[in-house]
Parts: sequence; C-alpha cells; structure tokens
Amino acid sequence: MILLLGTTPDDILYIKNRMIMKEKGAVNKDEHFYYVGEYGGKEICMTYTGHSNLMSAVLASYMIRKFQPYLVISIGSCQSASESLNQGDLFIAERVYIADLDYNNYTSLPLRDTLHMQAYYVTEEMYIKHFERLNSETGNYKLVRGPLISVNNFVKEKEEAEKIIARQENYIEGATAFDTEMGGIVACCKFYQVSWLYLRSINYEIGKEEQLISFVRKGVEAQPRIGELVEQLFIFLNTSLEDSI
Repeated sequence: MILLLGTTPDDILYIKNRMIMKEKGAVNKDEHFYYVGEYGGKEICMTYTGHSNLMSAVLASYMIRKFQPYLVISIGSCQSASESLNQGDLFIAERVYIADLDYNNYTSLPLRDTLHMQAYYVTEEMYIKHFERLNSETGNYKLVRGPLISVNNFVKEKEEAEKIIARQENYIEGATAFDTEMGGIVACCKFYQVSWLYLRSINYEIGKEEQLISFVRKGVEAQPRIGELVEQLFIFLNTSLEDSI
C-alpha cells in the first residue's frame, strides 16, 4: 500500500474524487478523516496533516502503523526561496532539512545522536527519475528538483529564508523550497524504514508579498497536475518490475 499525505483537505480532493473508495475512517473522533481505496491501479491510504511538523509526525505515524505502507508520497504546495523556482512550478525534494533543530545545542552529546536523527533526509532517486520521465512524456510541466527546508513557521521574508538556508548543516546550493510539515513526515519515515517522495506545487515565492493574495488559489489549481503525475507513476509501477526498485 502507498500512503498519500496532503497538507489540507484541498490537497487530496482531486485524488479523493477519482479513487475507488473502499473505506473511510476517523483518526480522531470523527474530526479528522482518512480514506482507503484504489488509484491508478494501486492500493492507497490518504489523509492530510495541517501546517505543522508536530501534527504531520503524529498523523504520519498513525497512518504508517495502521496501514504499513511501503512508500509515502507528500503532495500539496510549498514555497520557493530561489529565483529559478516560480509560482506554479512543480517541485520534487531530493532531500529534506528540519530547520528548527539545533544540532549543535549539546557539546558532549549531539542532538541527532540522542534522537537517532540526521542532518538531512534523502529520497529515492529512482522514483524521482520516474516522475521526471513521466512528466516529459505527458503534461511536460516545469518540474524542478532540489533541497527542501521544513520549518514550523510560514516564511514570508527573503532575508529570513536566507538566514535559515545558511544555518543548515552540509547545505548544498540548488533550487530550494520551504514548507511546514515535511520534517515530521521524513522523521517518521526514517523511524519506520519507509521510503518517501515529495511532489508539490510552488504557491508562493518568498519575498513577493503580492503573491500572498493568490497563493492559496494557486496551490489548489495545481493539484490536478500533481494527481495526474501520481496516477501515471502508479500505472507505470504496475507494469514494471517494481520489486527491483
């Protein structure tokens, strides 16, 4: 089974309306729902996390323990911190940094050793290549890969983004994006030894405040493109030697 995680209900609406629904359940007293069914020939489970690394970790852990997926795909929107990454582009994260953790906080016992954590988390290159090839063969949208920095506060100012980027350990320059929930998801995937993918649209270019008027709408408008690519990936995996990946 594959787990799909959006940030908001709008992020999963396109796939929810097109999947073959087999089960709907509540995570917390009928206040937060998950969905189970088939999409693109694959068995999937799906929910949304909200804008929080804490809640994304809680919900990712719940879904992984309940359904035992072998792959987690994060969909929705994120923010750009690079001139080459524009509103409306699609973004794939090659690695994820959790910016709110200070790895140098302890002198004798580093935080990452205490919590079995890493400076950053790396995705599966093979899946990225599949996305890139399928995109070029179908919609051919602008699809950019690079590092993602996950923070707990929405970053609006360019100066703030640059300071956060400079603080990252082993940071390598590239088309960089920000979000507020993937940090919790990759920590859970690492703990449970589950592969992950990150495919999102850019809804805001950090520092361009005029985009704040339309950034929610821009994010929602891009979800059909993401849903189509996810479906194409699933169809491809059904007809390929997936076990060899």
